[in-house]
Amino acid sequence: MKKLAIILVMFLPMIAMAQGSTKEAKKKAQHEKLMNMLDSQEWVLRANTLRDRRGNNIFVNENTNFVAVADSAGVVQIAFDNARLGRNGLGGETVDGRITRYDVKDLGPGKGATINITLFGYTTLNLLLNISDGGYGTIYLTGLYGQRLTYSGQLVPLEGSDIFVGTTTF
Repeated sequence: MKKLAIILVMFLPMIAMAQGSTKEAKKKAQHEKLMNMLDSQEWVLRANTLRDRRGNNIFVNENTNFVAVADSAGVVQIAFDNARLGRNGLGGETVDGRITRYDVKDLGPGKGATINITLFGYTTLNLLLNISDGGYGTIYLTGLYGQRLTYSGQLVPLEGSDIFVGTTTF
């Protein structure tokens, strides 16, 4: 019995180190996958929660509330499930345009990344994206006239994102 106890005491640190290294490898792989998606500029943040400038949270449909990036183009859409049609036909607003700034800052494995984006459409929007390695992100959107809106949700590849784009204003 003493021999078994001695053997266990000797090998427990090695087992713990092996488990720690697999966790680190998983973190690195997850971070690499995220950075590849961000560098390809082909992604969608499907928002399940919107927050206005007063801090009110609104739970929304993630198929119609999103920020999408496709190479040098972008779409920001807000839509509410109500009887009103809105400008985009979905009870909200859709802005599409050209991306004039796309700066990615890699924070390292386990910490995620941040992106600064400027979208120039019929209005100019500034977006700041904070994203975790797991793909959950928050986009802080500001407009020219002091509008502020926060999108929170999951970042997914553009291909197969299952989003519905409404009618754009211009």
